[in-house]
Amino acid sequence: MAFRFDDVEIDPRRRELRRDGEVRPLQPQAYAVLEYLVRHRDRVVTKQELLDTLWPDAVVSEGSVHRAVSLARQAIDDDGRRIKTVPKLGYRFVGEVSVQDDAPPAAARPRFARSGDVHIAYQTLGEGELDVVLVSGWVLPMRALLDEPTLRAHVESLTRFGRVVLFDKRGTGLSDRVKSLPTLEERMDDLRAVLDEIGSREVVLVGYSEGGPLCLLYATICPERTRGVLLASSFARWTAAPDYAPGWTAGEIQGLRDYIGTRWGAGDTVRAVVESRAREPAIQAWAARAEQEGASPGAALELLEMNSRIDVRALLPAVSVPVVALHHSRDRVIRSDSSRYLAARIPGARLVEADGTDHLFVFEGWSDLVGALDSLLAMPRRHEDWFLTTMVALHGGAPDAADLVAAHRGERAGAGLYAFDGPQRALGFAAALAGREPALAAGVHTGEVSRDRGGLAGTSIEVARRLAGAARPGEVLVSRVVRDLVHGSGLALAPRGEVPLGDGAALEVLSLGVRER
Repeated sequence: MAFRFDDVEIDPRRRELRRDGEVRPLQPQAYAVLEYLVRHRDRVVTKQELLDTLWPDAVVSEGSVHRAVSLARQAIDDDGRRIKTVPKLGYRFVGEVSVQDDAPPAAARPRFARSGDVHIAYQTLGEGELDVVLVSGWVLPMRALLDEPTLRAHVESLTRFGRVVLFDKRGTGLSDRVKSLPTLEERMDDLRAVLDEIGSREVVLVGYSEGGPLCLLYATICPERTRGVLLASSFARWTAAPDYAPGWTAGEIQGLRDYIGTRWGAGDTVRAVVESRAREPAIQAWAARAEQEGASPGAALELLEMNSRIDVRALLPAVSVPVVALHHSRDRVIRSDSSRYLAARIPGARLVEADGTDHLFVFEGWSDLVGALDSLLAMPRRHEDWFLTTMVALHGGAPDAADLVAAHRGERAGAGLYAFDGPQRALGFAAALAGREPALAAGVHTGEVSRDRGGLAGTSIEVARRLAGAARPGEVLVSRVVRDLVHGSGLALAPRGEVPLGDGAALEVLSLGVRER
């Protein structure tokens, strides 16, 4: 709803004060006091009520309240006629106020796409040749982006770029809960299933936080369908490592586990990512609903485990679509060094570091996100003929593997050579074939290839063949790149030393064993 009196309009959805239709800047505390007094104009509002309601977790003095009231009066040209001071009590707004109910229309019924045996909930807004896909982080469900008035207005504003697509990742929101921990590849398949369902031809992906790695994986495998990727407060790896400092420490992760186990549903995780508005009662209630609807405590713990295994650093040099990495400089959830790392290692990527504290660019910094999206769409395309694939090379025979190739969604690329659009599927194929043909050896490597006269070309093919030549009969040798991308898949990979690649170079490899689960 909106409140109107004289030439003043207060719009809670956008947290704006307008005079004669023009937005007038107003300090956040002053706006909060003004809106609260107008909402409760039927009574006197005490100073203590303002402190307890608007700033429950902050130290705010009475002097600050007086200052906020003074600024509010200045903003509406009030000399004390509208906002009256009631001595020793507080304040009361006086005067006729018209209320216009401009609540957003009820959300359309979500639809579902099938990704294997899993139903993925999705929704679209607007239309156009380009699809703008919002890939949220953590457990934030798409309904949370549409139920909160300001967020819904922001999401709807993106329809000027094209059709807006939202979806709930497996295990969250309205999508199916799953019995086993999802891998990044499976989640990428879920995104692809949604895009196939709606007939999408070209997308720009907006990946928030952990949604960023998923977007990068899709963009490297399907560059011909990807106009660009906007990484908002994202990362290549979530946890810290000796060669990766920006990630979360073991203590920070344990703290989140403890919260999930004892206080899940209170909304703390959602409020943490929108720090600029976390003290507002309405946002606190919204955050609690978002957390409760996003996932159960058990699902949240499983997704935490999945996130802790994300590592797409090996993908970064292969990203060939335009990329903008956007981050708030004082983000305390994911440090801005994470976006600096991404921008430094993705060819041609642009870094935008805005001043602010929010992890998610949904309230604070929304204009920065829209500006980054405009910038992304203006960036020139790079080559689209190269794409990421996982090659499986065989040594010691040429069996009929057509049934296994089809079952794992691959293609035959030459004698004893097969290509797969996901490393997990490639390893599944290699493991199944090794079990059926014990005399065979196989090599598996993920890298860039191109289509050359109807076939595939690229150095990754030769790497896969060298691995196959170094493998023992019945063994599958896997490059470290593959290992990093399938972490958490349940496949047992044991260190096996290095394989020489020529010119003094060598590749760290692992041997594929039996499944852990």
